[in-house]
Amino acid sequence: MRRLLRLGRALEQPRDNIHDFVIIIAIHYKWWETYPSGESMQLNAVKNDVKAWLGHLDYRHDREDQRRFYFLLDFDLVYTDASGKSQLLPRWGRPTKRVILKTLREATIKGGFGFIYYGGHAHFGAPGTSKIEETQSDCVIYKETEDRRRGAKATYLICCDGKRIYGK
Repeated sequence: MRRLLRLGRALEQPRDNIHDFVIIIAIHYKWWETYPSGESMQLNAVKNDVKAWLGHLDYRHDREDQRRFYFLLDFDLVYTDASGKSQLLPRWGRPTKRVILKTLREATIKGGFGFIYYGGHAHFGAPGTSKIEETQSDCVIYKETEDRRRGAKATYLICCDGKRIYGK
């Protein structure tokens, strides 16, 4: 519920801030489960969040401004813009750790003002490792190991390749 309230407040902000670049990172985690609990990690709301942000940012498939859009999605998404044109969003790449970091470097190399949206799992825990295993039933098992000796807890994002991006 809090996430919806924050998204609603953000969408109420004026549109007069023109961004030089927009990076949309959305991870659905289709058929992902945690190990050993088997709890589902699938996030269905990210698809609607992407559409809401694109409407707020006045995204057009045939845009004439200089804004650069980068879509890092682990799913296909058809979007209908304000002109009524429906089209599959052009994906820059899958939101793996390598692709996310490469996209951030490329988008910011010219400087400017940008907007970055991340729709996915963020955890707070001890340093460690993560990995994914695909099963024969198309299920993806997400496993984490913690190493409390390596430092204090930190926030990290979980990429679609199971790797972590830590924040400071």
